[in-house]
Amino acid sequence: MTVLIQQRRGPVLIAILNRPDKGNSLNSALIDALDRLVRDVGDARALVITGAGGKAFSGGADITELDGLDNRAAFAMMRRGQAVFDRIEQLPIAVIAAVNGYALGGGLELAMAADIRVAAPTARFGQPEITLGNIPGWGGTQRLPRLVGPGIATEMILTGEVVDARRAHALGLVNHVAEDCLDTAVALAERIAGRSRTAVAGAKHAIRVGRDQGLPAGLMAEAKAVATCCGTPEQVAAVRAFRDRKRAAAPPSRSERADSQPRTLSIDEAFEFAQRQVRQLVTRAPGHQPAYTQGGRWVLAEDPWAPSWTGGFLTGMMWAFARRTGDGWWREQAEKYCLLLESRQHDRTTHDLGFVLEPSFGRWYDMDGAERARDVLIQGGRTLAARLRPAGGYLSTWVDPGSTFIDIMANVGLIFRAAEYSGDDELAQIALRHCRTSRRYLVRGDGSTVHEGWFDTTTGEFLRAATHQGWRSDSTWARGQAWAIYGFTTAYEHTGDADLLSTAQLVTDYYMAQTPAGTVPPNDWLDPAPTEPYETSAAAIAAAGMLRLAALLAGSPAADNYRRHALATVATLRSTTFLAAEVEGWEGILRHATYHQGNRLGVNESVMWGDYFFVEALELAASCSS
Repeated sequence: MTVLIQQRRGPVLIAILNRPDKGNSLNSALIDALDRLVRDVGDARALVITGAGGKAFSGGADITELDGLDNRAAFAMMRRGQAVFDRIEQLPIAVIAAVNGYALGGGLELAMAADIRVAAPTARFGQPEITLGNIPGWGGTQRLPRLVGPGIATEMILTGEVVDARRAHALGLVNHVAEDCLDTAVALAERIAGRSRTAVAGAKHAIRVGRDQGLPAGLMAEAKAVATCCGTPEQVAAVRAFRDRKRAAAPPSRSERADSQPRTLSIDEAFEFAQRQVRQLVTRAPGHQPAYTQGGRWVLAEDPWAPSWTGGFLTGMMWAFARRTGDGWWREQAEKYCLLLESRQHDRTTHDLGFVLEPSFGRWYDMDGAERARDVLIQGGRTLAARLRPAGGYLSTWVDPGSTFIDIMANVGLIFRAAEYSGDDELAQIALRHCRTSRRYLVRGDGSTVHEGWFDTTTGEFLRAATHQGWRSDSTWARGQAWAIYGFTTAYEHTGDADLLSTAQLVTDYYMAQTPAGTVPPNDWLDPAPTEPYETSAAAIAAAGMLRLAALLAGSPAADNYRRHALATVATLRSTTFLAAEVEGWEGILRHATYHQGNRLGVNESVMWGDYFFVEALELAASCSS
């Protein structure tokens, strides 16, 4: 049995102590596994440590290994554990302990080596070694006084007292108490992972030096860390974005108000602006397929959050421009960028293969029936369908085999296409099964949606809801709602299934109730204190989805309602409040979008999918006008 399980959720590495039948006690094998882990965390930007089984984080050192040790062996065992826990504390990334049960003895000492502790209400904490005629040996006598003060620590150590989560929180031993302590810990880790890696490492080092060496040494370490951060790409981009937000928020002068009232571009003008922006990107950075901007400039580095999933959107805009203008240059670029994506038809690392291949090869096939495009779509659909988890009836995410996202609904169209082009009905049944599972577990009765659903991979039992990019697991992430509108509409278009149509309308009606015509939603409607008032990519996706739904329901009152709402949204997005047409140096098309709020990634910026679905919505709006 693997004593330490490792999982990834984006930039967060999760380490699970896996000896549940032994209370996750820390034997030499588990200590060695922790040592190997912290010596090589790879590209992870945060680490969460938790326990398997739900009853224990860790009950401490394995008593069977302590029994009968002589003085020398006991000393060596203590120094070994201390060294490993010191390495955990000194990691340059954030370390969070998700204490999901009792943390006693060495278990508490491990938790205290973390930077932050999140506890379940059932968690218990203590250093009970005194009841066995001994004292803490893996740092408890040193770290506990630093967290709760010497008086409380001395009492806990000398009596062996065990405290509950509420008491631990009151003492300062625990930062947060949460029912879903692992999800809360991961969300916190994701938020920190979105910060500057240099700044996180510098802050941890300065805090540790001040604690261990005193104020003068700590102040020196602090000054050096600040100097190290200055001039890094992350710091420069963050300062620039801050200045841009301050400038945008500053009240204009009377003359500026007269000169800078927002104006609304026509559909033709918006298309022309979008073409200019994409042409400039292709010319400045040929071959690059960025996902988001920082300070208005496209970030050309690798996406730190998810496996590459946005290249299809840039290529899709090229096909849209080629179709609208007949300009051979756009077609040439579109084919060239398609070839850059062609190998992705075999990519098993992502659940977003529809986003990669439908806007690119799908538009190519729709334009002229190219056999090469058809073959890529068929293989891509088969690759995506291979993510089916038969027990639960869902397509799994890149996060974990037990996870599915509402986003996948906007990808299943690729599998339906593959089924239609190949005549393989099994593919269609896989796509339909995922749609029905999403309808059952990710769409609530009021039409709001869940971002992520977790399942038991063996039995298929639905376990819980979660979120990565919304406010909470029980709230509603606006872009997830938009993916549902687009995805269930696409599924109905391919199947004619009445249940999928009713779901498409249900999620659309919820969006409209939360976002009146002509307005733009925030990142999450239930967030009581959103950091930004707008999330334009959600508005663009929803508008495109509504216009497609209206076309499928042509002639019905519902169709007219959806069309009016969507056209009002498109008109709003064509305003220079949101369109970057009058912002000098801004490289994206739509401003005020958000990629990942918790990670502070692409917040109040442009995102490639927002630009793409805005262009698609323009196409659909133009066809309504004509």
